[in-house]
Amino acid sequence: MLSVKELFKVGHGPSSSHTIAPMRMCRYILDHYEKEGIDHLRITLYGSFALTGKGHLLDKAVDEVFEKYPHEYVWDIKTQPKHPNTMRVEVFGKKMKLIADRTFVSVGGGTIQVEGDEPAKNIYPYKDFAEMKAIIKKEKLTPFQFLCKHEPKEELIKLYEEMIKSFEGTIKSGLSKTGVIPGLVAFDRRAKAVLNSITANDTEWERRTKTVSAYAMATNEEAVEYGLVVTAPTCGSAGTMPAPYKWAVDKYKPSKERIYEAFSAAALIGITIKQNGSVAGATGGCQAEVGVATALAAAMYSVLVYNADIDEIEKAGEIALEQLLGMTCDAVGQCAYVPCIQRNAIYAMRAISAAEQAHLLKGQRQLVRIDDAIAILYESGNELIDGYKETSKLGLAKHCKYTLKFTKDIQFHEENKSNKEVC
Repeated sequence: MLSVKELFKVGHGPSSSHTIAPMRMCRYILDHYEKEGIDHLRITLYGSFALTGKGHLLDKAVDEVFEKYPHEYVWDIKTQPKHPNTMRVEVFGKKMKLIADRTFVSVGGGTIQVEGDEPAKNIYPYKDFAEMKAIIKKEKLTPFQFLCKHEPKEELIKLYEEMIKSFEGTIKSGLSKTGVIPGLVAFDRRAKAVLNSITANDTEWERRTKTVSAYAMATNEEAVEYGLVVTAPTCGSAGTMPAPYKWAVDKYKPSKERIYEAFSAAALIGITIKQNGSVAGATGGCQAEVGVATALAAAMYSVLVYNADIDEIEKAGEIALEQLLGMTCDAVGQCAYVPCIQRNAIYAMRAISAAEQAHLLKGQRQLVRIDDAIAILYESGNELIDGYKETSKLGLAKHCKYTLKFTKDIQFHEENKSNKEVC
């Protein structure tokens, strides 16, 4: 299993696979070949990158890193790559001499693999959650103590403090804005209006629903406009975890140590899913993004509010994930707006419900383990047809062609009239 730092990262939305990962790929190119004298770059996008890259601002992310160098894009929708999130970068020197030809894969959550390079080092030498849980119970460890046996404590604390700052800052920023978010689909910001709809006559449940929904929407509205968010586990699902976090912190005032434990509880599930499941909509559908995010948020909330032990943490995460298996990724207009923003709001509330259910069932026999749910996540993700995995070909993406700009873009991809663009 990879480091917790590969699970939680702060980066630009709207998609960790399409923005954070390509930026890391481009930085890899500069780190390795800039000294050789780059004169031109050719970036070829395949699979989901080619079909939904523009809507997810992939070219904006690449332009930002390669701004000093002339570069061209090839949007190849015909070649079938081994992985749907594949990018090839050809590096040319003077007189178009080829310096390097590297292929990268974005495997979800901003994590990349470089063809020909050794895979990233496994920090946690375990096959599943059950193995880690057994050690935690045997040695009487908390989740944070367990992680600190494998990664430097100061680095984890630094990461968690960055997450806290990002959660709070992104929500605040999102709630301060109104108007239309530019893109292939004109989307009205709604978070501030939802929060302002709270009245003195609202019940506690109504206040919580409106507040948590507003926090989730605010986060994702920032993400889709290239804002900085935490991959929890992705940018497309970035609102699901911060929303119940802020509600719990504001209401229950947990200690900083409890917050670290809550993030660690989520991390145990997250690193297991990154190894044995998927956190990429292009390979697993939205169950791999919002589904996983709901499981992480439920585990986190169970510690923040109930100081849950490892059994209750697992139960909260499993209850959440079990209810979202099979969810498709069919974003309208190639953008993480519809249904993504509202989906984050709805499932932020589901995460709270899952944690509450786990607490109600504390001590009772658990029939389904989190490892079982992760295995089904992986299997069902493989069974989903490509049209329902971040290609904008089927589902809502197919039936909701309600803007001229969106329709023209779909025609561009379907007819493939011109697949090159030079910057």
